Amino acid sequence: LSPAVSLTWRPVKKASWRLRASYKDIFRVPTFNDLYYLLIGNSRLRPEKTRQWNVGTTWAGRMGRVADYVSLSVDGYYNEVDDKIVAVPTMFVWKMSNVGKVETYGVDANLAAEWTLAKAWNLGMTAAYSFMQAEDVTKRSKLWRHQIAYTPKHSGAGGLVLETPWVNAAYNVAWSGERYRLPQNKESNLIDAYADHSVSLYRVFRFKGHKLRLQVDVANLGGKNYEVVRYYPMPGRNFKVAITYSL
Repeated sequence: LSPAVSLTWRPVKKASWRLRASYKDIFRVPTFNDLYYLLIGNSRLRPEKTRQWNVGTTWAGRMGRVADYVSLSVDGYYNEVDDKIVAVPTMFVWKMSNVGKVETYGVDANLAAEWTLAKAWNLGMTAAYSFMQAEDVTKRSKLWRHQIAYTPKHSGAGGLVLETPWVNAAYNVAWSGERYRLPQNKESNLIDAYADHSVSLYRVFRFKGHKLRLQVDVANLGGKNYEVVRYYPMPGRNFKVAITYSL
């Protein structure tokens, strides 16, 4: 039985502003790979059960001369998770396990905006930020109030897209704060924060119902070999060319 309830309220009829709240009692069973995949699987995994509370607000519309369109949403949440299923990597393999009880609370914020600069010239922007405190609160645990492994407290992303009559350009950044590689929150387990910047140039050609898209990407502009997972540095600056043809 997984009951859920949600409420949405529009305080002002003529405004695209909404308040919302929800509660969910849900569960997640381990996948086949979680249970049996070679070396990684753990056949003793228990289902994960979660109680979620959420409150938030959303507004969207035109902001006079500031922007043609703006969308803003902010959500705060609190979760109680029993037998949380997590994967923690060791030197060579990952291993699935349950964490007795996890308490999570945080905030998610998202912003999007669009501008018409001139005829056939448009600019779009997106930004997202997330704060998540996910702590082990298992009774009599030696890891009481330690942040769950590989769960940054702060993370975010952003992007800009410029559309022109000749070529479109996009810039994106993904950012993650510090996090721990193991459940023990000590300095030797800390993994540095990172920011991955990338740019793209692309053009779409349409003719007789067909579509041809040409795109060039440059990823990790800074050329930094940051680590998402300890001991596995990501590649430095790299390039990609894509040609897509649709009938």
